[in-house]
Amino acid sequence: MFLLAGLIKKKNVDVVIRALAKVEDRSNIHLVVAQRICTGFLKKSSKELGVEDDVTFMALYLMIAPPLYAGRDCFVNACTAELQCIALMEAMATASPQLAQMRWHYPELIHPDENGYLFEPGNSDELAQCIVKMFSGLSKRKKWAKKPRNYQHHDIHVTLEKFEVYYRQAIPGYNGGGNLFMR
Repeated sequence: MFLLAGLIKKKNVDVVIRALAKVEDRSNIHLVVAQRICTGFLKKSSKELGVEDDVTFMALYLMIAPPLYAGRDCFVNACTAELQCIALMEAMATASPQLAQMRWHYPELIHPDENGYLFEPGNSDELAQCIVKMFSGLSKRKKWAKKPRNYQHHDIHVTLEKFEVYYRQAIPGYNGGGNLFMR
């Protein structure tokens, strides 16, 4: 599993480590946490939970992150602070299966048993179940990686059109002439 995160509380890396500790058979699972700054708290937590050998913390400059996604079995995102997780989008572009919290736009992008699994924010028990499902079959992940994706509903122009509708409804007397946003 691959997780790219600045190590701040809202990234919830601790939730991912706790979930990993709840997975009984970790023989084919290893968590790589790529971050700009390493923190002793998470290393200590990994040791206390008995998963220190199953977690690697690596320093990473963000500009070299995208090539790393393709070499991973899945990407995990437990962050509750981002509306648009660029790292998740980059990982999806490499057809990497996803584990992400059920919040913001993630349910629009991640479809259980098609390209990943969703879990309730902060719920390490549920994430552990998702990890077990994700790693229960290599053929499933390979099949997902080959499946064509259609994210047109997440296109910037579709998003802008939705915002224009909201603004038109919110601006009294707006007659609908012209675009509200430049394209």
